[in-house]
Amino acid sequence: MSFFTELHNTATLQALLKAAVDGIVTIDLEGRITSLNQAAESIFGVEEEAMLGKKINQLMPENYASHHDGYLKHYRHTQEKKIIGIGRQVEGLHSSGRCFPMELSVGEIEEEGLSVGYIGIIRDISARVKAEEDAKQNREQLAHMTRLNTMGEMAAGIAHEVNQPLTAIASYAQACRHLLADVDISEKVLKILEKIDQQALRASAVIQRLRGFVKKHSDSFGSVELGKILDDTLALARTDTRLLDLPVRIECPHDLPQVLADPIQVQQVLLNLVRNGVDAMMGESETSSAEPAIDITLTLRDKETVEIVVRDYGPGLSEEAEQKLFHPFFTSKTTGMGIGLCVSRSIISAHGGELWHVLPAEGAGAEFHFTLAVDQL
Repeated sequence: MSFFTELHNTATLQALLKAAVDGIVTIDLEGRITSLNQAAESIFGVEEEAMLGKKINQLMPENYASHHDGYLKHYRHTQEKKIIGIGRQVEGLHSSGRCFPMELSVGEIEEEGLSVGYIGIIRDISARVKAEEDAKQNREQLAHMTRLNTMGEMAAGIAHEVNQPLTAIASYAQACRHLLADVDISEKVLKILEKIDQQALRASAVIQRLRGFVKKHSDSFGSVELGKILDDTLALARTDTRLLDLPVRIECPHDLPQVLADPIQVQQVLLNLVRNGVDAMMGESETSSAEPAIDITLTLRDKETVEIVVRDYGPGLSEEAEQKLFHPFFTSKTTGMGIGLCVSRSIISAHGGELWHVLPAEGAGAEFHFTLAVDQL
C-alpha cells in the first residue's frame, strides 16, 4: 500500500483534515494532487475527486503556475529550500478565474527517510487584505483631510494678506485714471488702467470668496445669469495667451433661466475646467490635438436644473486618472497641485449640484458635467 493510500485511509487523519479550517493539499514529487480537504475545496471552488492526479499549478495564477514545476525540479536536485518550512503570502486561483491572496506553508512528506511528496497548508486571507487596504485608504484620506485643513488655514491667512495689496492696486489704478482724465493722453492707456482696476477688484472678490469657502459658509448666493458668468470667465481665461487663438464654442439657449449661485465660485469652477482643457491640448502633455477647441454647452435638463458641459479635444485621461480624478492632491500635471477638481466638486456640492466626468461619445478628450439649481423665485 502506498503512503498516500494509507494516508487517505487513516480514519483519525481524515477526521482531522475534515475539521481543519485551513485548506490542506498534498502533492507528489511531480506536483500532481493526491488529496484536498474540504476547506481547500471551498477555498478553490473545486472538488477533490475532479482534481486528483492533476497538476497543482492549475490552482495558481499564470505568474506562479509557469514556474512551479521548475521550482520542484530545482529543489529535488539541489535540496535548496526556498519555501519549504517558510510561510509566505502568495496568490491562488479560484475555479471562477478570480485570483485571491492566501498564506501558504509547505512541508516535505518523507517515508522511510525518502521524500515522497509535499503538503501545503493554505489560508484564504482576502478579508484580511481587504481590511488592511481599507484601513490604509482611511489613513490616506485622513492625511489628505489634515493637509486640506492645514492648507485651508494657510489659504485664509494668505487671502487676508493678499487682499490688502490687491485693494491698493485697484485704488492706485483708479487714482491714475482720475489724474489722467484731464490730460491729453491715449484712450488706450485709460482702457488699460480701467482693466487693471477691474481685474484687481475681481481678484479681491475671489480672495474674499476663498476666505468664505474656507470658513465653510457663504452668504453670496443669489439669482444669476449663467451667460454673463460665462462671458466674465472667458474674459478672465484669455489672460492665458494660449487661449487667444483657441476657439471656444458656446451653446447657450436664449431662454435659459437664471440659477441660484455664487457667481464668483461658479467662475472658479468654469475657469478651472477651461484651463485644464487648455493644458491637456496645448500644455504639459505636449500632445497636439487634431481639433484644438473648447466646447461649452448649457442646457435646461429639467425645470429645476441647468447642466453645464465643458469638453476639450486633448489626449483624454489615463485609467489611473479616471479613478483618482477628484482625489485631493492627485494630478497628472508636472506642476499641478491636484486640488482644482477637488475644490470645484466641493463648490458645486455646496450649491446642491453635482460635478462628474464622462468619456466623450466621439473622439478623444475629456468631458466634465456639472449642475446648478434653477432659481424658482
